[in-house]
Amino acid sequence: MMIRGRANPTADGKYVCIMLGEARKREGPARISFSYSNFRESFKAKPLTQIARIEVATGAMEVIHEDRRYMGHVNTSPALPDILTYCHEGPWNWIDQRMWGLNIQTGETWKVRPQEGDYSIGHEYWFADGVHIGYHGRPRDASGRHVFGHIRWDNEEWVEDHFPFHVQHH
Repeated sequence: MMIRGRANPTADGKYVCIMLGEARKREGPARISFSYSNFRESFKAKPLTQIARIEVATGAMEVIHEDRRYMGHVNTSPALPDILTYCHEGPWNWIDQRMWGLNIQTGETWKVRPQEGDYSIGHEYWFADGVHIGYHGRPRDASGRHVFGHIRWDNEEWVEDHFPFHVQHH
C-alpha cells in the first residue's frame, strides 16, 4: 500500500488521517503522467483503498474504512474531530455516489448529498465553520444547468442554485 493524497489532522489534533492505495503495476512503456491521466484505468481496476487514522501521541495506525474502489479526497472537518469526508473517484457519470462521510471513531459511512436523478456531484470542501460542505455538480449527460450547493455534514440544511456553465475545481 502507498499513501495517496495528503494527510489531514483532526480538529482536536489527536489524529492524522490518510488514504492508502494499492500500488499497481503498469503494463507497457512508461508514459508521461498528468492530472487525471490514469483516471479511467484506476476506476476500472477497483484497487483496495483504505482510510487510516494515526494517533499523534503514539504513532499507532488503524485502518478505519476500506473498499475495493478508487477513492480520494480525505478531508477532515476543521470543527468536528470525529468526522471526515472522502469520495469515490472516477469519471463522474460512472459513479453512483461520489461524496461520503465517515465517523473515524465508529467507522460509520453515509452518503453526503445523496446523488439522485441526473446529476453528478463532487469536488467537496469544508466551509470554515467545519459543519457545512460545499460542492458543485453537473448533469450526467452534459446538457442542462449546473449546480453549486452546500449541505451540513449530516445532510441537513441542503441549499442549491443552478447556473448555466461548467466549472472544474473551486
